[in-house]
Amino acid sequence: MGYSARGFDIYAMDVEKRDLMEIVSVPQAGAISLEKAQENAQPDAAPGVAAASMLTAEVLPAVTYAENETALPAQGYSPWRSLAPNWWTPYLEIDDQRTVLGLSTFGSDALDRHIFAATLAYDFENSITQGGVDYFYDGLWPILHVGISRETSLTVDSNDNPVRVRAEDQLILETIFPFLGQRRNIFLHAAAVQETESDEWTNGVPPLADYHDDFAGTALRYDSSRHYPLSVSRSEGRDLRLIYEDTDLYGNSNRKGQVTVAEWREFFHIGREHVLALRLTEGRGRNNPAPFRLGGIQDDDTVLSVLMAGETAPLFNKRDYSLRGYSEGNAQLVGTNMRLFSAEYRFPVARIEHGWMVPPVGVNQVHGTLFYDVGGVWDTGSGPADYYAGAGLEINADLDLFYNFRINASLGFATGLDDTLGEDK
Repeated sequence: MGYSARGFDIYAMDVEKRDLMEIVSVPQAGAISLEKAQENAQPDAAPGVAAASMLTAEVLPAVTYAENETALPAQGYSPWRSLAPNWWTPYLEIDDQRTVLGLSTFGSDALDRHIFAATLAYDFENSITQGGVDYFYDGLWPILHVGISRETSLTVDSNDNPVRVRAEDQLILETIFPFLGQRRNIFLHAAAVQETESDEWTNGVPPLADYHDDFAGTALRYDSSRHYPLSVSRSEGRDLRLIYEDTDLYGNSNRKGQVTVAEWREFFHIGREHVLALRLTEGRGRNNPAPFRLGGIQDDDTVLSVLMAGETAPLFNKRDYSLRGYSEGNAQLVGTNMRLFSAEYRFPVARIEHGWMVPPVGVNQVHGTLFYDVGGVWDTGSGPADYYAGAGLEINADLDLFYNFRINASLGFATGLDDTLGEDK
């Protein structure tokens, strides 16, 4: 079969003679009778050629084409039509201190040069709105990132009741230099961040002063971890992060100081889909930076970092770290320096791989996590005076929404092992 600007031409080949013979060209294509085709058959030709020659009989009048073909005008690429979001997903976070409900969405143009994600949610337990918008431009090297966000922090009394809710509004301008390889990726980050912190409401405690901080940050990340399609999580390799922030470099910060954070995550494949995940994090502050806070459940993954395979994991101005089995906002878990270790055994429960057309939801697999956390904070010296440990179990379900967007739904139980601060959550 041949193809030209006018359509298709059909040929036959005599295998023994290796001759190519045209059967029907486009201008001659039409309907013929079986009798007329048989009259034109060549009896001494090879079977395939003889059958093909039947099609060379007289046909209906040839199709005519215009001499001048219409040229379609060329247009420059515009990302805006494909950039608009065309789906959203619920955002839900519930524990004994927060009841957060909202929605998230994501969009990118056809060439994945312009990428954005947005989340808007409301904490009904503490009466405050939170969320954020992140935009990335990946048409150049490096990647450019602009983001605005509002997060919240809690202070609780001895009965674990919130007595203060503070809003933390942040603007970040960031460049990301990716060095991508077959077995490992390296990312160099540089950012300028502006943050404003203020009381949203208080209950029985004196208000705190508002804070405004301007700081510059740089970070280096090495990632050789692998997350295979049927595994329950990243199952081998390591993820290393080194972050430095300085609020005394420019601007007019109320809390002037320097912060360094080092983190090591290691993943061991221990058979089939079973994984042992270890994490060690240490944060150090000098002079008067914003303190670290342990407790509650602080999720590292944003919608955008999940969809972009972790390339956009948030690194800067992170002061809140999970310590499961302990409430967020305990004064004993707030300090200038922080050390945290966690070990998780992740195991498969069931591979379901079933979904529905309406609603467009599928359940890929269910898996569990046994975890142990231990951490502490301190202001002076070389380490915490007290460590606080917690342990528990999580059941996770990998859900497929809208046929190609995967999220993780988690339900868990944690118990704090300290007699004073530990709780069942």
